[in-house]
Amino acid sequence: MANKKMDRRAQKTERLIKAAFYDLLQQYRLKDITVKMICDEADIERKTFYLHYEDKYVLTDALLKDYLHHLHTLIIESSSNQDFTSKINIALTFFDKNRDFFKRLFEGRGSYSLRHRLNVLLFKRLQQIYDFDDDQATLYFIVSGAVGTLELYIRGILTGNTQDIAKKMSHMIGCLLHDKKQRNATKYLNINDK
Repeated sequence: MANKKMDRRAQKTERLIKAAFYDLLQQYRLKDITVKMICDEADIERKTFYLHYEDKYVLTDALLKDYLHHLHTLIIESSSNQDFTSKINIALTFFDKNRDFFKRLFEGRGSYSLRHRLNVLLFKRLQQIYDFDDDQATLYFIVSGAVGTLELYIRGILTGNTQDIAKKMSHMIGCLLHDKKQRNATKYLNINDK
């Protein structure tokens, strides 16, 4: 019983720390936020912070992981009969709603972690849907292009509404996937002709 109470207390403290950190990210760049600022905002002692997180970058990664898990759940739970464009639109809408948070991460040291997590998430998802075992270059190209486009959108360099951008991204990815399918079909026919 005491262990469950302690777990709830630890979870509550982690939520408090994450909420304080999120609030600070709305006002400051990541590089300007200190552990002291987070502790003051959360009204906790520094030692309490360090019981949960090694530093602000580990905290950033934990918060990012929460966001991307939520995004993954949204996409998985979306109707399976939705087309690829609709799923991209769900993702872009999610990022748009959380633009301030992701923009702060793209601006600072957290950008590597963000890009890496987005690359891995998209890479795994496309690998599950399509067979890229013999064509890793196309998969990496698609993932890099999609994440780069997302970054430009989040940072406000690429403008437009989410539906239009989703259509364009879907079209570009579709062209690459169509080309891949044609190459695979040609390769299959050439093998059978021998």
